[in-house]
Amino acid sequence: MDQAAIEAIAQSRLQPTLDQINDTAEKKRARDEEIRLDKEEQERQKRTEKQKQKEEKDEQKHIKREFLVIVGHIDEYNLLTASQKKKRPSPRKKRTNAKQPRRPKRKTSASL
Repeated sequence: MDQAAIEAIAQSRLQPTLDQINDTAEKKRARDEEIRLDKEEQERQKRTEKQKQKEEKDEQKHIKREFLVIVGHIDEYNLLTASQKKKRPSPRKKRTNAKQPRRPKRKTSASL
């Protein structure tokens, strides 16, 4: 028997095993991909549900605040969000007594 015949026999005996390994690997890759896609879908659904709950909560807050304004329990300034309040300039505290002196500047060791 020559080397080519031996290789042909080995190939014919090993090929079914190699095909089985390839089929098993392909099935595992397909199953892993399906699991990954399922996880992504679940995460997407969780994000959607969380966003929906947040919107509902915001809507309920809005309705409650509108009701309180109508009833007169809070003023419109309390309805502003924190970011809107920051945009409004805060009034400076004015001295109530015009004759009240300003605080003297501190003397530093360099000015002594």
